Amino acid sequence: MKQFDAAANVNNWSESEKATALIVSLRGDALEILQTLNEDQHKSYEELVLQLEMRFGRNQRINENLQQYGADIARLVYLAYPTAPRDFIEQLAVQVFIDGIRDCETQQALRLARCKKLNEVLAYSLEFEAAKQASRGHTRIRQIRTRTPEESIGKSLRQNIKDIQASLENIVEQADRRNQTTSFRRKVPLECWNCGEKGHMRPRCPRLGSEQAPVQRQVEDQENAN
Repeated sequence: MKQFDAAANVNNWSESEKATALIVSLRGDALEILQTLNEDQHKSYEELVLQLEMRFGRNQRINENLQQYGADIARLVYLAYPTAPRDFIEQLAVQVFIDGIRDCETQQALRLARCKKLNEVLAYSLEFEAAKQASRGHTRIRQIRTRTPEESIGKSLRQNIKDIQASLENIVEQADRRNQTTSFRRKVPLECWNCGEKGHMRPRCPRLGSEQAPVQRQVEDQENAN
């Protein structure tokens, strides 16, 4: 294509003349693309070039790293031009490498870098990809927002925790009331209903006669308990 463009510029061919000359120049497998084009496309130089690039162009494949892609580009260029000058091969390899990069941002950055050799453009593309990945990771980290404990817990779980806390508070409150009542009862001294003295109850009163029946004493004990 480089040679054909040079010839077209020297002879000042029009678009239709370039299309005709390109069709005449096709050989081998390249002739097969004519079978898939109509007559109008045969007259379009841009359409012919597009079909040739789609058929024979070397682009970076999916999941192919830059090192593998660069090595294959160098191999193909040296096979195509085994006797060409070194500078010409390097420039052509750089152009083919850039044109076949899948990522548009990397391709644009490489065009602006204006590298002269294939190893230079490969090294620059690796650095650019690493910097881009680092920037994306930094952006994701900055977007992370720390959640409060209330946001991290579901509504149902928060409600269960509140119910448990309320139950515990109720239990503690009842225990405090019981302790206060028990302390109050312990502070009130015992008083005998028989003799009126403090320190014992009527069933244990020493002034009761031994003639009191056990049944009557049991009834009195029940009354005192009530």
